[in-house]
Order: sequence, then C-alpha cells, then structure tokens
Amino acid sequence: MISSRRFRSPLWWGFVCCAAVLVLCAATTPMALLSVLDDVTHPPDLHTTSVTPSDTAPDTTFTRLNVTLVSLDEVNRVANLRYNGYHACESNCTYRDKVTFYAFRADPDDARVVPASESVVMPATSSEVGGTIRLPVSGHVLEFPFDSYNLSLGLVHEREQSDKSFRPLSAAETRRQLMVTVTDQVPRMDLKGVRQVDPTTVKPEGGRVDYAFASVITLERPPY
Repeated sequence: MISSRRFRSPLWWGFVCCAAVLVLCAATTPMALLSVLDDVTHPPDLHTTSVTPSDTAPDTTFTRLNVTLVSLDEVNRVANLRYNGYHACESNCTYRDKVTFYAFRADPDDARVVPASESVVMPATSSEVGGTIRLPVSGHVLEFPFDSYNLSLGLVHEREQSDKSFRPLSAAETRRQLMVTVTDQVPRMDLKGVRQVDPTTVKPEGGRVDYAFASVITLERPPY
C-alpha cells in the first residue's frame, strides 16, 4: 500500500509536474511541426488576397492598390500597413482618384462613432505611388498565445471634380475601377482569411460614409 506521505512529498509533486509537461509537449509537438512546415512552404509574402470583388473585368480607367500588413502593435491594437499601386487611364487624365480606408466598427453599438481612416490620393498620371498608413484593429493581447486580430476595412473610392472637390463613386462604378489586394508580412502571425460583408450593415449612423466594399481581415498567431 502506498503511503499518503509519499503523495505529500515535494519529490512526488515534482515528478507529477514533469510528467504533465512531457505529456503537454508530446500533444502540441505535431501542431508546432505543421505550423513550421506551413511557414516554410508558404512564406508570408505569398499570402495575397483580394479585398475587392475579383469577378469583374476592370474598365480601361482603373486604380490598383496592394496593401501589405507589415507589423502589428498588439498592445495599442494598431496595424502598420504599406501600400503601393498606380492609376491607369485610357487617355491622359485630368483628374485624381482618392481611395479611403476606414477601420469600421463591427459592433452595432459603435455605429455612432466615426471610424478611423487613412486616404491615398492617386495622381492623374500613371505614376506609381507608395507610402504607409496605420489603422486600428480589434483583438486582445491578454489571450496570448491564442490571440487573433481583425482589421475591418471599408473602402470609399472618390474622383476629383473640376472644382477640386472629390465625388464618391457608386459601388457599381467602384467595382469596375478599383482593385485592392492585401499581403501578410506580419511576423509570427498568419493571414487566416478575408471575409466580405454587406457594406450597408456596417455603415456609420448619420449617412456620413457609404462604403463601396467592406471586409474583415483576420490574423491569427500560429500554434508554435
């Protein structure tokens, strides 16, 4: 018969803790190996996904932008993005286009809050443009190492008028004249997908912003 004193001894509990750690390592090793293999066979810069509908051929005049997720500040919940692209015209353009990225609130209770935004102005020429923007994300660092983050993007496409003001294009016009893709380069985070949402369901109250497209980009931390 095993003495109860043995179960109360530090050596016994040390053995139990070591055994539990070994079992946990054995259970999680396959997931870690699969995650590492996925990173090797699918580098982050190959994870490029469209955030605008890709089933429509572009017009002869269009804007193409790629947004790269460069880094993520989990504490302040801010994503740093780098963009590059160009504006193509069939003939010489006399106007500029502006693309505004809104970080809309997915919670209906936040519909009254004006979402944070960053704008990219495309020149009238076909010259390439590039720069950086910062947008807030949703997520909780306290859930580490199982934390995930969502970047909710609402897109507005505008065109410069003769008086230098910008007129928002309709969703139908934007569908044929704006192509936006996103690439993941955030270290230790995986781009799990881009989910398209109905722009009218995330529109801020008051009708101040009409999104042509809206999508939710999800980043997750790999198991290892």
